[in-house]
Amino acid sequence: MALSQPHRASALKQQNKKHGTLGHRSKGSITKANRGRVTVKTLSKKNKFEISREQRKNKSKQIRAAKKDEAALRKRSLGSHSNPPFLVCVVPLSPNINPRPVVAALEKCDEAATVAASPQGIIHISSPRFKQRFSLVIPPVNDLYAILDAAKVRTQVADEVHA
Repeated sequence: MALSQPHRASALKQQNKKHGTLGHRSKGSITKANRGRVTVKTLSKKNKFEISREQRKNKSKQIRAAKKDEAALRKRSLGSHSNPPFLVCVVPLSPNINPRPVVAALEKCDEAATVAASPQGIIHISSPRFKQRFSLVIPPVNDLYAILDAAKVRTQVADEVHA
């Protein structure tokens, strides 16, 4: 076996911690002498991470206000010149109703608006007065999947009940 080599002690020996008392005093006598006082460093560390109830409420209020402002800005910017237009889906609730008069009324509501129709049947309305752009989609009345697809990607849904 390995009798030819003597045993060597490992370099990675267990390091026992020294007793953290001053001199030969016990831990209990040291805490008794301190009378509950803690070092300044410990106090400042604790205060750095602990915030008061008022500060927590104020922080959550600020976060809530920032989210609300961001949502309002996102909503306001939709349809502007640098963002995509409002996508309006005009869905008649009955096959007897013609959606074209509704679209014609929307086209005529602003005299300065430019109206363009795409080959796919989408009507684009750009209103410089309101600084808004709209795209009107009229899916086929009898095609349920076309209506569902248009309703899925739309920004607004205009449904008709009366002719």
